[in-house]
Formats: sequence, structure tokens, C-alpha cells
Amino acid sequence: MKKLIGTLMLGVLAVSFAGTVQADEKQTDVIYEVENSYTLKIPAKIDLQNLDSPIIGTDAHNIKPMQVLKIQLSSANSAIDDQGTITLTRQNEKGTAKKLTTQMFASDNLQNPLKKGVSFFEAKGTNGTGATTELTFAEIEGEKPAGTYNATITFTASVEDE
Repeated sequence: MKKLIGTLMLGVLAVSFAGTVQADEKQTDVIYEVENSYTLKIPAKIDLQNLDSPIIGTDAHNIKPMQVLKIQLSSANSAIDDQGTITLTRQNEKGTAKKLTTQMFASDNLQNPLKKGVSFFEAKGTNGTGATTELTFAEIEGEKPAGTYNATITFTASVEDE
């Protein structure tokens, strides 16, 4: 009886090992993602009387393929009209403030003033030293009573698909 049970057990084990072994083919994706990164170069102050060719752009940038970093004048700029004219207002004015006007240009396009919502600087790929463009201003227009005139300009940057 012991021999019969032992033989049956060996038979069961032999049948279970004799079956065809199948393995499902599985793939594993290994990924590593580096996000876009950039350091903007935007002047905190531009002195139109002692203009030293202000520049705007990046100190460095690392942008994904098929994307582009764009810089433009914010559409919220109240000191800039739709034609790109910048209005400078005299400070510490009593009564109606005196105003002067100018326009700002990117050095590679001196025919068209920079306008709100229109990008004037683009950067792609990876550049450890960055990319820049010079800003140029038109002659100040208007009667020029003594005083300090200023305007605040806001720039925006975004990364978009090409």
C-alpha cells in the first residue's frame, strides 16, 4: 500500500513538472524626467537718461524639445497703450500730472515697438550661458518740465508648445 501511494505521488509530481512552462512577456519602462528650468534676466530699473543698453533674456535655460520659452510685455501694463507707447508720469505732481512718452524696441526689430501680449524674446533647447536681446528706446517726447518721470512695466514669461 505504501508503495502504491508513493508511486501515485511520484506520478502526480511527474505530470505537474512535465507540463509546458509559459511566461508572459512583460516590459518595464524606465523613465527620468527633467522639468523645464530657466533664470530670467530682466533689469529692475532702466534709466532713460543714462541708458546702458539694457538687456532682457535668460542667464541660463533648459527647455524641453518642441517647447519654447517666450517673454512679452504683460497685458496688464497700464503705462503702455495698444500701439506700444509708454507714458511716463512726473512724480510728486500737484494737480494734473505732466507726462512724457517713448517707445521700447527689441534690438533686432527697430521698426516695430514692443506691444502688450506679443512675445519679443524666445529661447529653445539648453544653454548654460543664456540668451539675451537688447532693449532700445525712442527719443523722449513731450514738454519736459523739471522732475522725475517714471512708469512701471511688467514682463511675463511662459513656456509653450511650438
